[in-house]
Amino acid sequence: MRPRRNKGFKIGFLVAIAAALVFPATGALAAPAPIKIDIYWWGDQMTDANNAIAQAYARIHPEFVVNFVKTDAPAYTLQFQTWFQSNSAPVLMGGGGMDSENAIKPGFLAAWDPYLEMPDPYAGNKAWKDTLHMEWLVRSRFEEDNKIYMLPTWADQAGVYYNKSIYDKLGLKVPTTWDQWMDNNKKIKAAGYDAMQIGGNVVWMQAEIMDAVWREHAAEMYKDPKYPKVDLNNTFDDTRVAPRPNWSYWSYKEGTLKPDSPQTRFMAEKMLQLSQFFPKGTPQLESYGNAKLDPILLSFVNSRLASWYGAGWMLPALSALTKDLPAGKRFEVGYFTLPGWGDKVIKAPGYDFMLPPLRPATGRDPSNANFVLSSKASEDDRRRAVDFIMFFYSPKSYSDLIKSTAVGEFPMTKDVPNLPAVMMNPPKFGPAILTIGYGVGAGGEEYYIRNVELFYQAANGEITLDQYIKNYAALWADSVAAKEKKESDAGRTID
Repeated sequence: MRPRRNKGFKIGFLVAIAAALVFPATGALAAPAPIKIDIYWWGDQMTDANNAIAQAYARIHPEFVVNFVKTDAPAYTLQFQTWFQSNSAPVLMGGGGMDSENAIKPGFLAAWDPYLEMPDPYAGNKAWKDTLHMEWLVRSRFEEDNKIYMLPTWADQAGVYYNKSIYDKLGLKVPTTWDQWMDNNKKIKAAGYDAMQIGGNVVWMQAEIMDAVWREHAAEMYKDPKYPKVDLNNTFDDTRVAPRPNWSYWSYKEGTLKPDSPQTRFMAEKMLQLSQFFPKGTPQLESYGNAKLDPILLSFVNSRLASWYGAGWMLPALSALTKDLPAGKRFEVGYFTLPGWGDKVIKAPGYDFMLPPLRPATGRDPSNANFVLSSKASEDDRRRAVDFIMFFYSPKSYSDLIKSTAVGEFPMTKDVPNLPAVMMNPPKFGPAILTIGYGVGAGGEEYYIRNVELFYQAANGEITLDQYIKNYAALWADSVAAKEKKESDAGRTID
């Protein structure tokens, strides 16, 4: 006699078969759809190194493939416009070349802030924010809501390169104050060398000096009813609540930032004091923001020029260049940040430093290499993109990137192994607060170049200090007017 089957067992068996057809097994959930992204990147040597990191990630996560594509700023600026207008932006993009305000205000970008609290699987599962130099991200925050929409890949610093052989021969130490620096330069000049040169980086140095001057006097200014618009929180701190957008512009318009102020005179005096150690003449300008460095580099490599002022990213390239010289001419390239003019530390809430860096590349400028997230993507896809970026920013990935490039930026990640010695003790970064107001390049390339030429007229004794300051103030006003016209022609207002 055949055994009777339990009716409930039969129904359950049929339900299980149906469920298996609808929900494939493995642990039950279907794999996420693969994502393949081309990230248009600032066309430099880092692109290849970035791709090496992306390929390493794809071996772990073949369902998320990233390819960095070399291009120039105009090309990917146009690409962003196309993506945003058609709502087809990929979940992850390279933010260089993007007009951040025009991308953030309409809601095209998602903030990184919520993801910074997530555990980082590539750094011991610590909170991601605890693996990063968060104190360097001040300039990357959007003024209106204090959130980070553009996550920079590195931080740069302007400073002084010097020939260590010349310094050692003359028994000189790296200066920590402005007066020590000037004393060094006197001894270098007396020994028959050109002590210093700036090139086209004049604007950076003007802003760096003025930035620090205004920091020292901001508290006094804030008490003065003539200066109600100086927001100390916005100036010094990355925990500000409701900062005023474009505050440096409005401070200029309302009289807080005065190009002919005592602070400007102090800057001009320091610049001209330094220029007495320059070789005479004006370096040719190649393009906006850069000097044509051939004659300066040639003089430096030939040990005629003892030091010059420039951006930190040149350091590894310079070091490699001098190592290739004939044995008798080789020297080690040293590097120090611009020293202050006294022995007291400039103090601001949360920061202690002699001088803030002028241009840590943690801002939202089109030329900066950074990452952005699309707000139109799903939350799951954004988390997948965040996992990739955690891998990209991991200590090991950064170490590999630095070893495979000749770029000397400070990594945004802490505890990176095998760093070059010069990068092991990065300076304490604070926000570079007033470069928009001081740079007089806001109006475009013409004003940048005119500013450099004006400085060298004063440095070569063709105009007096008072004429320099007067013309600098007029140039600043012209630059701001050009910026206003540009915004007005584009149908935008400066809020």
